[in-house]
Amino acid sequence: FRHTISFLCGIISASAEFIRANPLITLLPILGGVFNAIVGLLWIFVYLKTYFYGEVQRNPDHRYFHQAIISYASIRTPFFYFNYFAYLWIGLFFMHTIQFIICSTASIWYFTIGKEQQPISKSIKRTLTYHLGSIALGSFILAAVKFLRTLAHKAEQDGQANRNAAVQLIACLLKCILAIVEKIIQFLGLHAYIEIALTGKNFCDAAKDGFFLVVRNA
Repeated sequence: FRHTISFLCGIISASAEFIRANPLITLLPILGGVFNAIVGLLWIFVYLKTYFYGEVQRNPDHRYFHQAIISYASIRTPFFYFNYFAYLWIGLFFMHTIQFIICSTASIWYFTIGKEQQPISKSIKRTLTYHLGSIALGSFILAAVKFLRTLAHKAEQDGQANRNAAVQLIACLLKCILAIVEKIIQFLGLHAYIEIALTGKNFCDAAKDGFFLVVRNA
């Protein structure tokens, strides 16, 4: 127990020293929040454009044009789901890029204390040059799981509307399973990015090594 307390105190002390040496690192999460807000606004705009996409046609049962009907395009629903998945992937990709830059900056600073004067700029260059593929893969997997959770939630709502208990039960079970899978992927993804920042491995190998590292030290 004492060893654990000493270990945690060491982590907190090193984290505080890292932030003191690199104060600009605190701006990265703010930048990520601003970017996600912009992406969210763009997604709302595209969603509204998609939702009202169609042609106004005169209702044959009425004489007046103000009683016209709107014929929606058949592509509206598939395009909405595509747009939603793109929103998830882009948002997670940028958020994971920020996380990786922080991990990479911390690793460069820790192993080159007093030698590297600009660890943040070096980490950004390293990320953009070598590791965007791994970040894209990790964010794609998590976005896919979140997307499937959304489909399960939609199926559950449809089951409630149609009073179909079997559909509700299956959709609820799928939501629970996918929620667990999502947490596992988030956990493995974060440790994978740490491993990539330390060793430069690809995402799959880094996720495997990060998992077994946690298991060995559990």
